[in-house]
Amino acid sequence: MPNINYTFTLKINKAQSKVWLSGCHNEFPSYTVIVNGKTVYDRNQTGTAVLGLLGACDILLNVDAAQI
Repeated sequence: MPNINYTFTLKINKAQSKVWLSGCHNEFPSYTVIVNGKTVYDRNQTGTAVLGLLGACDILLNVDAAQI
C-alpha cells in the first residue's frame, strides 16, 4: 500500500544564523521547510499520488549551513 515516508533532522545555530537540514522523503507530496521566514528547502512533487508514494524515503536531502 502506498504511504508517505519522511525523516527530517533540522539543526539551528542561532548565534551563527545558520541551519542544517538532512533526511529523506517520497516523490509525493511537495515539501517546503521555512525557518524565520526564509525557505531553506523547497521541492515540488514529481510523482503522482499513487506512484510517488511507492518506495521508502527515496529522495535524499542535505542542506549544509544555509544562512537564515
